[in-house]
Amino acid sequence: MKAIVLAAGEGVRNRPLTLGRPKPMLPVGNRPILEHVLASLHVAEVHDVTLVVGYKGETIQAHFQDGQHYGVRIGYARQPKPAGSIDSFVRGLGVTGTKDDVLIVPGDNYLGRDVLKRFLAAAGDRDALLYTTSDDPKRYGVVELNDDFVACIREKPQVAAQRTISTGIVRLSGTRAAGAKRHLARPETGLTDFYNDLAKAKPRLVGVPLEGPWFDVDRPENLLGANALELGSIEADVSGNVEPGANVVGPVRIGKGSRILSGTYLVGPVVIGEGCEVGPHTVVYGPTAIGDNVTVGPFTELLECVVMNDVRVASGCTLHHAVLDRGVVLAPKVQIDKAHGVAGADFGAVVGDGTVLGNAVSLEPGSIVGAEVRVAPHKRVGHVPTGARVV
Repeated sequence: MKAIVLAAGEGVRNRPLTLGRPKPMLPVGNRPILEHVLASLHVAEVHDVTLVVGYKGETIQAHFQDGQHYGVRIGYARQPKPAGSIDSFVRGLGVTGTKDDVLIVPGDNYLGRDVLKRFLAAAGDRDALLYTTSDDPKRYGVVELNDDFVACIREKPQVAAQRTISTGIVRLSGTRAAGAKRHLARPETGLTDFYNDLAKAKPRLVGVPLEGPWFDVDRPENLLGANALELGSIEADVSGNVEPGANVVGPVRIGKGSRILSGTYLVGPVVIGEGCEVGPHTVVYGPTAIGDNVTVGPFTELLECVVMNDVRVASGCTLHHAVLDRGVVLAPKVQIDKAHGVAGADFGAVVGDGTVLGNAVSLEPGSIVGAEVRVAPHKRVGHVPTGARVV
């Protein structure tokens, strides 16, 4: 068994977080999404992996290299420009060959460690597709089943009669996988069309229900949901320094060189990276992930946040359900929260790389603030495009 991991896409729907990185490198629990995928492959004992890269693929190659550190052997195929999922998969086949069975895995969906192991055990030696359910199936490929077999997949239908959706994870024999090559003559088709062809042929394509955590980070705010899944299973590990008078409750991980100052209260699940300083008299409620080299000032409150590397948060801020990209700087008393008690956005805000919010700035619930934005003090803003100045 060999794996082809599709990681070439631009992740346009995840702007501004994907302006400087490909979507598979977005962090979940302070580790790239793709690292969770490789961990699941390792647990499933699938050790030969081809990563198909494209958009900013050099960042993926520099991070994962030959895969030795992650318990797998990585080869790379490159898609030089966007050309669809069939083209991406066939480029991967050019590296893996078709002598072995193939496991196809999207590289931009969060996976639990045991998901692929359980899928392969249920599939056995049969060609199979992994499906799950969604409360909003129209955003996905809706899977129609006939007994245990896939009858068809309807890509983002206007009306969905079923809640079952494809995860994009498929096991195929090498011979059947090779059939994807004939779809290159029809560039308007995608992998879904290929799988629909397989569903009509014999042997039938088996549908296997998902066991374990899976999350499609198809919008930037969905990092919060993926992060909550990952942190739900962490164990306490304190390598940094917790000062007297600070309190750590529940599962909390604190990286080397990080300092939790007196009067600070951490309620897990919380992950804090290396070289951070939090407090004094700051409260962090989980599920929250804080990256490396982050400073969170006194009398600040974080609740269910994703804070990436090199962020600076000053004193007196209230950050609820927020995603802060690398290098964000928040002046004192910045306010971010989601809508409560009324219909509205179910997240606080996403703030892009290098953005600076001035003193007492307030973001409207559900705001997407682009990269390298500057917002003057005492402003209340909603969506702000990349590079904008609000004065």
